[in-house]
Amino acid sequence: MSNIDRIVVLDRVTLVAPLGVLFWDVVTGLPVTDALQVTAYPKDAPALRTTGVANASGIVVFHHLPGLAAVETGSGQPDFWKKLPIKPRPFVLEVTDLNRRYQPFTLAVDLPVKGLLKPACVPDLKESIVPMYSTADRVPPEGKAIVRAQLFDPLNKVPCAWAVLQVMQGANMLGQGIADKTGAVVAFFNHPALSKFSSDTKPDPAKNVALNNQVWSVDLKVLYDPKLYAKKKPIPSIPNLCSVLAQPAANVWSDWTLALPRQTLQFGRELVARSRDPKPHVDDPAKHDPLSVLHVTKAGATLRPF
Repeated sequence: MSNIDRIVVLDRVTLVAPLGVLFWDVVTGLPVTDALQVTAYPKDAPALRTTGVANASGIVVFHHLPGLAAVETGSGQPDFWKKLPIKPRPFVLEVTDLNRRYQPFTLAVDLPVKGLLKPACVPDLKESIVPMYSTADRVPPEGKAIVRAQLFDPLNKVPCAWAVLQVMQGANMLGQGIADKTGAVVAFFNHPALSKFSSDTKPDPAKNVALNNQVWSVDLKVLYDPKLYAKKKPIPSIPNLCSVLAQPAANVWSDWTLALPRQTLQFGRELVARSRDPKPHVDDPAKHDPLSVLHVTKAGATLRPF
């Protein structure tokens, strides 16, 4: 066997990914690594789509994007990112879940991106991730609290397409969901802290509240701008995530005169938020039947009495 005195490097090839994305389930706190269809295309050329590929770590990586060849053949070293060979170019990232567990969305992004994508429009992101929000059809994750609603704008007579439902306990947001184009929305989240609960096999009944009797008071907040999507014809099937999350706080109604009061969330039971029929019950004028929808209007709007 001959000895090798030295190795001569004839050439060095690097491949820089202009975009890498880690999709994150906001309910389970785990990465989403299956059944996602993720494409990217130049903002002004939707036909030039490139499909991302998930690597072994579950990160969706893009190569061979139009106009970014000079980036992909760069060194990827710190000096390279300080002085890019091209100016950042506007692209659109489009995400759909083939299993319909998560809402579809688009994101505007300037490429290349150093490291993983971290959308600036998503508040309180501590990591470089892109959050995924549940559809109303998703099978509820085990052990999570559930709040559902069918959001409807009675002034414009349209579903609150792509509105945002937030479940609040004081200043703390327990969970958040994005409605689909029909206004159907769900928020899955961890139950708040238990009150007077013991896991002992023989707890003191006088000092213990059974798990199924645990209740919490929560407020429901809706972000909604009818001009963004709800009043458009046709309503877009895939919204822009940043635009959705940037909608202003809206009015949420118990009936046509009163704001929705604080709601009671009970352990192990879905909370379905509904408005009341403004017309009194035929047999009991003091009673109002629940509607199938939760009425929402833009901030500052008022509902006319029936």
